[in-house]
Amino acid sequence: MGEVLVGARIMLGQRVRLVGLLSDQSFNGKLGRTVKFRSDKQRFLVALDDGCTKSCAPKNLEPAAPQPVPERISTDGFDFSNGRAPLRDDKNDSFFPCAVDWDPRTDHDLRGYVAMEKYDGIRAMWEGPRGGFRTRGGDQANKNLIVPSASFARLLPSDLRLDGELWSQRGAFEEASRFRSGGGDPEERWAPMIYKVFDAPSVPGPFVSRLAAAEATLCALAQAALAGGEPRRVHVAQTAACEDLATAIALRTRVESFGGEGLVLRRAGSFFRPGKAADSRDVLKFKTWHDSEARVVAWVPGKESLWVETVENGTLFKVSAGQRTWLARGAVITYKYNGVGAVDGGPRFPSILKVHDAGCECDACGKAASERWPVSATWRLAPSGASLERVGERSGERLVCMLGLRAASLAE
Repeated sequence: MGEVLVGARIMLGQRVRLVGLLSDQSFNGKLGRTVKFRSDKQRFLVALDDGCTKSCAPKNLEPAAPQPVPERISTDGFDFSNGRAPLRDDKNDSFFPCAVDWDPRTDHDLRGYVAMEKYDGIRAMWEGPRGGFRTRGGDQANKNLIVPSASFARLLPSDLRLDGELWSQRGAFEEASRFRSGGGDPEERWAPMIYKVFDAPSVPGPFVSRLAAAEATLCALAQAALAGGEPRRVHVAQTAACEDLATAIALRTRVESFGGEGLVLRRAGSFFRPGKAADSRDVLKFKTWHDSEARVVAWVPGKESLWVETVENGTLFKVSAGQRTWLARGAVITYKYNGVGAVDGGPRFPSILKVHDAGCECDACGKAASERWPVSATWRLAPSGASLERVGERSGERLVCMLGLRAASLAE
């Protein structure tokens, strides 16, 4: 099921920090990931970021949120659009309660809230009587609902509407979106999919009552499916009480230590309210954001977005320019992002925070002015400007040196 919000303190595959070691105090504070558990000794083997390994008791480990630097992974066949559709005026938002960002100025009092993991998948409303999924990215009226495979449909109620996320696993948004491609065997396309349910809009009453009704209905369907040898792939998302900021931060760190995106905080007594309203604080997104600098390489042809390269290693990625139509090649920006994509290594959900002024004396602007900005040795902008290509991909071309790559990628 992939639930990690509550339960065992430390688990396999979790990002951790070493703490409280007495005999090897030099290891305290180091970061790594748990890769093995020895039940005979009740100790985890941790692969540390510096390449070493260390055996630790669970009491000497605590969940740690990653602080990644984007680095493009050399993955063939990926479109490097960060796995996201372009920004749009989404008419289907009127069907879904949309979360607003947690704001420390207004959301400091969390009494009455519960936390759920924020899943990185496809938001989808199960329209029980119509036998299909409505998505935020579908046509305006969703006249053509997405119909799941027969085995998946048997796990869903015919008399209940459900709100949730079609999901595969953490960091696998691209895989989760492939079920919409059509063609081929529906059972094969839907095989990796899981539906994480976090509301039942057709049930009257407050949020916790709606969730309990969904749980009761889905459990009955799951028992029938399990009796027929089918796996359970529809779950009500796990919840945990979260009535103060310290608890919210601890739960968020735990989710992020497994590669999760963050939390959604929901008011337990709230009623179903579709749409996005800034004055409604019933549903809050609670995520960790990182920021860094990048330099503009080019505009994406026909789009309101830019190709930029990171200050750390020259990773290329797209970011929306918004209303900044005046931005030109060479401009330095500060952007924020929520972790890195597991498929391509680029930043997730990047957005521009500010544009650096001419004459700025920060390190990034110093690199740009002195031509010391790093360039990716693996990927560069394709001649069309719409996508990336692997270095050396063009016929008869060889990578000679980093300066040659810079000239090729920035040539007029």
